[in-house]
Amino acid sequence: MSKDAVRIATPEDNPKLVELERSSPQGSKLQIYSERKDYFFRSTLYGNQHTLLAVDNQADRLIGVMAGTLKEVFLGERATRAAFVMTCACIRITGAPCWAGTCSGSGI
Repeated sequence: MSKDAVRIATPEDNPKLVELERSSPQGSKLQIYSERKDYFFRSTLYGNQHTLLAVDNQADRLIGVMAGTLKEVFLGERATRAAFVMTCACIRITGAPCWAGTCSGSGI
């Protein structure tokens, strides 16, 4: 098995996802921490949700998550499909968490 992998999240990942989110506050001047116990609750409200994990298989830990959905939206009077990203979090190589605004190749 490779060291790192990307896979679809399952309900069994919930404890690790809750911990990743809890240890990764959003914002800089005003930090927002999550206290939810069911990581998947918010995404199920949107329907058609997809949650992908980046996993360090060697260390048995999550190193990133991205959750999103496809929704029909209206641009003017025209219906079109759009992607809505609900969550993006990662652990930097240094072990420090990062969130949506900093979730990029330079942060991982």
